[in-house]
Amino acid sequence: MTNEPDNKAAANDVRDRQRQIAADIRRQILTGEFKPGDKVPSTAQLCERYGVSNLTTQRALAILKKQGFVRGESGVGVFVTANQPIAVEANHYPGQASDANPYPWISEIASHGRRKTSRLLSVDEVTPPVAVAAAYDLEPDTRVIRRRLLLLLDDAPAELVTNYYRTDLARGTPLTEHRLIRGGSLRVLAELGKHAGPAVDDVEATMPTIDEFIALQMPDDMPVLRQFRTVYTTDGEPIEVTEMIKAAHRHKARYLLPGPDEA
Repeated sequence: MTNEPDNKAAANDVRDRQRQIAADIRRQILTGEFKPGDKVPSTAQLCERYGVSNLTTQRALAILKKQGFVRGESGVGVFVTANQPIAVEANHYPGQASDANPYPWISEIASHGRRKTSRLLSVDEVTPPVAVAAAYDLEPDTRVIRRRLLLLLDDAPAELVTNYYRTDLARGTPLTEHRLIRGGSLRVLAELGKHAGPAVDDVEATMPTIDEFIALQMPDDMPVLRQFRTVYTTDGEPIEVTEMIKAAHRHKARYLLPGPDEA
């Protein structure tokens, strides 16, 4: 292993020692120093490396097992799992689906050898959060249609998606029905004459709320990625506002930047 830890500096970190060690090993997994299938150093080696007791090392490995980064084989050792975070292209646009490919994001995930499915949680009419009301420039007390979905990666909860639509646009359409929409919401909006144009994403890392922690079965001390997206028509009318809460241990963002001659 490279990048020897500064065990003296650890005293300035308010986290428990086992959490510090788990974070260090997790970083080595995420950066590829430990690859899927690799055996993690023995507890004796980790104790020597980090200057801690066997119990602390065992607790650090237990954290990583709970987060899905490693698995133990009795009498053999601890190994890195294949359940690595999926790289999500930060500049990927959720284009309208087709009959041949009703959910493009499923195909994208499948290309990585993983399986992603969706589960509709609820469809209701609510008073929108402040950020949603601002995105739509709504008058106070104006209600919106809300659709909440849970996305699963290899059957494990990975992302909460909440879509918001203006009631004057969504009422009487499949957007208000309690069922998954074949082809996605953008197809429904296009059929209403609202063709998607540019979209704006705001992304931040934050700790999960209680509801998010439970729904995504989050490990302790693991943040989520909050992606707040507003989709506009080509003439600037907002037609869909979405909040995506991604479990950080199951996703990572990838930015594809144009070269200087392409910008």
